[in-house]
Amino acid sequence: MDRFVGDDAGLAGIDTEGVLFRAALLAHCGRRARPLAARLASICDPGGSRSCVEAGVPVQLMVDAPGDAALRVALRVGTSLRPGALAGLMADARASALADMLAPLPPADHPSLGFWLFWSDHRQSLFADLRDPEPARAIERLRCVLKGDEQRRLASILGRLCEGRPWGVTVEVEETGRRSVRLYWLASRPAWASRLVETLAPGRWPDVVEVLAYLVKRPGESGRWMLAIPLDPDAGGITVGNSAWALVPEDEHKHRAVGKLIGALGGPRDYAEALWSFCRGAAQPDWRVGRTCEIGLGEGPRVRLYFTPQLQLAATAGISSSGPGDSSAGPAEADPVSA
Repeated sequence: MDRFVGDDAGLAGIDTEGVLFRAALLAHCGRRARPLAARLASICDPGGSRSCVEAGVPVQLMVDAPGDAALRVALRVGTSLRPGALAGLMADARASALADMLAPLPPADHPSLGFWLFWSDHRQSLFADLRDPEPARAIERLRCVLKGDEQRRLASILGRLCEGRPWGVTVEVEETGRRSVRLYWLASRPAWASRLVETLAPGRWPDVVEVLAYLVKRPGESGRWMLAIPLDPDAGGITVGNSAWALVPEDEHKHRAVGKLIGALGGPRDYAEALWSFCRGAAQPDWRVGRTCEIGLGEGPRVRLYFTPQLQLAATAGISSSGPGDSSAGPAEADPVSA
């Protein structure tokens, strides 16, 4: 059974499983919500380094637009991939392929964010930290997981990335077996971000500013920037992330902005507002729930908002609070959830 921790349940952190359970209920998972939350919580590892993106919390909740009200989560799974850690959360072949893709990556020799699983019912990927003190070492490690076309694409892109540094890599395997690799590139300054976006996606910087204008007063002028750059030749456009939203006070204006943006881009407005309200209501007043926004620059802009719940990690230590027989859950035919 999940639990609130603290004397005041209205303002206390909830354990990992409790957060995932409530998010799954909001996403209409029905009877699957409890076992799914237990299984997801069982792989979550709260240790390791931290960044401004997740504030040291090993769980992120996401809302996409366009899209529907579906459970989308990011979970820190540790500094190494445990055998069988992904079992039951995706097809065995996909779990094996994802692990195999990152197996050649040399261990980090710096305080690391480790590996993160980005999960929805129909789409899963793995993220690995590349925040090495020396950017050249990060690129050297990255090359260990790339194949021929990806190596050539990386070489071509590095010649155009004059500012910033590597931050991470994400790998994904589609149902067809086709692999996808994305390089995450940190651009600390807004001027760097605008130049890099115009270099890699000419004419699309105004789209980034237009989307961010829903969330911040001076879009394009603050926060840290992250570009997700596909390394497979046939992949879609880049994705641009920004953390300036974390500076916005957590009030009704922020709540309304969440719904307005998600609704304007064809996403689940009611779900986004409900998820934000749940995270906000279960956190201390000074906690920042809305931290990062990502804008995908494909045929039309897509947006992903990241919500950071406040967890009572000391009470859960990354383990499920359900009984031993309640933790098997994964994609199922009953109460399916769309990605």
